[in-house]
Amino acid sequence: MIQTRRNIFYRLTLAFIFGGLVPLLIAGTMLFYRFKGDMEQVILDDMGRTVGCAVRGAREMVDGSSSLTKHMYDIYTEDGRLLYQLLKDKSMADQEKRIQMALFLGEMLEEDSRIRTASFVDREGRIYYATRNMQKALDETAFRQWISQEGYSGEAFSALPTHADSYFRDSGNQVLTFRRSYQDLTSFKTIGISLGNLYLDVDVGKLSSALWDMGVGENGTFSIIDKNGICIYSMDGSEIGKPLERMVPYLSSMTETRGYLTDARRHVVYERMDGCGWIVAAQVGRDAVMSSLNGTVQSIVAFLSGTFLVLLCLYSYSVKHIWRTVGRLEHEENENAVIVESLSRQVEYLSSGGSMVPLKKEIGNIRDYFYIMGIQHENRIQLEVSADEDVMDASIIRMSLQPVVENAVRHGLLPKKGDGTVSIEARRKDSILEVTVMDDGVGMTEETLTALNAGPDQDGTDVQTGDKGLDTGIRNVHDRIRRTFGPGYGLKIMSNEGKGTVVVFCLPFIPGKAEPEEEGNAQQGSDGTSSDRICE
Repeated sequence: MIQTRRNIFYRLTLAFIFGGLVPLLIAGTMLFYRFKGDMEQVILDDMGRTVGCAVRGAREMVDGSSSLTKHMYDIYTEDGRLLYQLLKDKSMADQEKRIQMALFLGEMLEEDSRIRTASFVDREGRIYYATRNMQKALDETAFRQWISQEGYSGEAFSALPTHADSYFRDSGNQVLTFRRSYQDLTSFKTIGISLGNLYLDVDVGKLSSALWDMGVGENGTFSIIDKNGICIYSMDGSEIGKPLERMVPYLSSMTETRGYLTDARRHVVYERMDGCGWIVAAQVGRDAVMSSLNGTVQSIVAFLSGTFLVLLCLYSYSVKHIWRTVGRLEHEENENAVIVESLSRQVEYLSSGGSMVPLKKEIGNIRDYFYIMGIQHENRIQLEVSADEDVMDASIIRMSLQPVVENAVRHGLLPKKGDGTVSIEARRKDSILEVTVMDDGVGMTEETLTALNAGPDQDGTDVQTGDKGLDTGIRNVHDRIRRTFGPGYGLKIMSNEGKGTVVVFCLPFIPGKAEPEEEGNAQQGSDGTSSDRICE
């Protein structure tokens, strides 16, 4: 009999280690790295979208400036001549030519209010200009020096780096300069001969306005540089016009039209712009991925810890009752098999792919959770589910009900004396899927409820409810719903202290299996209506 007990004890220990603890650690490790890989991919996709949007905005601004410089071919002087005729007129006095050129360039200023200065340097080196820098004269020596520093590669149109227009005394406006070579239109034989270069100084705010809503999150940076690494635009205005040290090491590797680079410190997503030689790049530190995973890591650790404790409790329970009758032991071993099966289903559910699942799968996972919690708490908590048949196959976000149900158990039922029940109801209302999670627990104070209802909609506001776990769990679910389906959906919370809490999910009704096209975009309901509607 003693040997039998030892054998049972030995087998239970091996089962606990190799059938419970080791698979749990392996599953946890796999789950973590899968989440980490998914999070990195999400961040890179967001960076790629940011870069693409920035390229379109910058290209629109550059193309607009290019078209504006071409306009000099269409402007007539007061006596009805084109620019090339004015430039080639040897009989006109120098002062008169300067007046005519100033009028000509003044018309260029009128085309766009963000042009600060229009300058023209003819092939003899004479400088003509018109400027909005009132009562400030151009320092021609400084202007020629700046031109010589920039050089000239011979292209018809080029965009020069962001710089200060310091060739005007006591001026430091940040400008982008666009240069176009003006061709001699006298005849077909002279086309291709340059009569000079037009320079348009455009306020850098024109580029900033095109990129005002570009961003890669609080841990990322976004910038536009030229081929030499000089900053054209940056989220940090102090970097504009200077070599961008953090990007210079990557320049030699940016050989493709668009691409992705990574090293031990950061991820870089970039795209090169044709014509102007600019490179639009977004980067984020690799540690930012880990930072963004903090919540996920905590959830995984909590899940693994909870599962480990359950396994440990089961192990201890089995050891304490090892001396009972074989029949009772066998009964307990059938029960253990169901628990392991429930745990296996939960691990499989967490590790399976896809962000959307049928409602019935999410509820099935909650049933497994309640089965284990019922054993842990001696069946003092119960689960009731009431749902129409046509909604059980509707798609919802994976692990969206689970945190709310766990909150109901942890913060509502467990602090309560006696038994408690969590009820889940699901109904379809036209294009809306309404899921209600109710508990008859201790409820919330009016202050906590007010803060919790206000918190999810105050973007970036640090609202505290007094219970960090409750606040974080509810807010994370609310944020996931809004990122997936749009601001018209989310959670509504009602509670009476001492009576219980009700959490209502407002979701679009998505029949069958469906994946949202892109997080952050409003989804379409089953009847084609936009998720921008506000759920009452």
